[in-house]
This record gives sequence, structure tokens and C-alpha cells, in this order.
Amino acid sequence: MPLKWEISHRERRVTIVAEGFIPVEEVEEYYDAIVAADALSYARLFDARGLDDKHASDEDFMRFGARMSAYAGQFKFGPIAFVVTSPGVHDVIRRCLNLAPADRPMKIFSSVARAEVWLHMHREVPA
Repeated sequence: MPLKWEISHRERRVTIVAEGFIPVEEVEEYYDAIVAADALSYARLFDARGLDDKHASDEDFMRFGARMSAYAGQFKFGPIAFVVTSPGVHDVIRRCLNLAPADRPMKIFSSVARAEVWLHMHREVPA
């Protein structure tokens, strides 16, 4: 499984590590898991340094965009920081962000340390 995640309810955070090529079904499984865990509003660190820059099909991108649009209408999203070192992966992540509108902070970084600082600045303080 090239997409692994860990949910920390105590820290209100999800850490995701991607490796290789990720089929859209795996992305859907990940989103289903964080929705079921009531963690969609948590801060997320998405480490895409091991991700292939192989593109999904246009149909897969549209399927992903439709799901994200449906989620955006029903749920509050937390901030997400992507860590990317490949220009090709950067382009794929940017395309996903453009297709998946959500009212939340989103940013791409080249290092985990910078992404961590940014996420800390955008953390949600529980009421």
C-alpha cells in the first residue's frame, strides 16, 4: 500500500506518507477513513517525497475532484501541508488542489521542517 496514514486525535493531526504511484481508489479509501474517524478538520502533513510523478488519468482526477467537492459541502477541512521535492510531483499536487476546492489553508513545501512550522501556525485550538 503506497499510501499510509496515522491519525492522532490527541494532537488533532493526520500524517500521511505517499510512496510510488497511488491509484485513486487508495486516495478514496484514505478520505473514507479520516471521515469515519471524524478527523477531516485535523491538520494534515502529507509527505509526498517518495511519490512517483506518474499522472493519474483525467477521469481519475475528475473523480477525485467530484468527491472533494462533495466533502467540501458537508465537512470542515483542516490545514494541509504537502512536502514535495520533485517538480513533477509538485505539478500533480497543484492539479489536485485546483480540482479539490476547500475553504482551508493549503501549501506546498520542500522540507518537513518548514511544513511543520506552517502547520503549527495554522493549528486549530479546540474550544
